[in-house]
Amino acid sequence: MIAADIAESGNRLDWHLQRVARESGAAAIFLTDASGVTLAASNFDESDSFVGHRYAYRPYFLDAMAGGRGEFFAVGNTTGRPGYFVSAPVAGADGQPLGVLVVKVSLEALEDTWRQAGETVLLADANRVVLLASRRSWKYRTLEPLAPAALDDIRAQQQFRGAPLSPLARSLEDGSLVLGASAIWMSRCSVVRWPGNCTF
Repeated sequence: MIAADIAESGNRLDWHLQRVARESGAAAIFLTDASGVTLAASNFDESDSFVGHRYAYRPYFLDAMAGGRGEFFAVGNTTGRPGYFVSAPVAGADGQPLGVLVVKVSLEALEDTWRQAGETVLLADANRVVLLASRRSWKYRTLEPLAPAALDDIRAQQQFRGAPLSPLARSLEDGSLVLGASAIWMSRCSVVRWPGNCTF
């Protein structure tokens, strides 16, 4: 039903999503059907458009189709650019999800700010994989060995687009990290809903 409605409207929804993305600063906004295929996207007129691509393997899609809100950091399989994805279900008259609306936010400007300020900063996820870092060579590396189940999930979700996820550091009991010959103290952040809260 949702696909038929979009087809009938031509690409007016694409143009609307593009306008909203530009005004809001979002990297992209797109709408999928219930099978995860993108029907409309703000980047519809670009060579790496999301339209026609299927994202049913992404957790943000699965969570939204289950009736909740999805949140997921990943490297885009279509664009190759990382981003933070936030999603919500698009419900029909009966309350059942017909598809998923997704907003992709780029965090690269934040990393640029860290680099320009000369800061030494990194942010890792629950699997201790570095998502953001002031040093490019630290990204998508691990702070501790990945459990086999976690690695299987990462591969299935295509989260880091085949990055080797090689070890970056080892942790000490005081919370510091040892990177090469240097020890760096690390504050821990509990991120429940982005951006979450950090305790020092």
